[in-house]
Amino acid sequence: MKTEKPFIVMAVDRNDCSDEKPKSLGQFATRDEAAAYIREDMRGYCDNYTFVDEETGKTVGPSVYDEDKFYIESSDGSSSCSWSIVEAKP
Repeated sequence: MKTEKPFIVMAVDRNDCSDEKPKSLGQFATRDEAAAYIREDMRGYCDNYTFVDEETGKTVGPSVYDEDKFYIESSDGSSSCSWSIVEAKP
């Protein structure tokens, strides 16, 4: 009987108030479940950091949003988040 190894989702935030250290966000039975979680987390991250600048009226948000590479970066490059999937060792 084959057992599935758990897959751990990690994320690293880079901004002026982060420590830029990987953080574990959860464990999943399959890589597909882990990837689905990351994509949902990315959408939430994007929603939280997208806003309308009151002075200019422009919508501000990530300029890089790549669900295949699990990466988001702000328009000025000052902040980003990178997610990864790590397969746990038995």
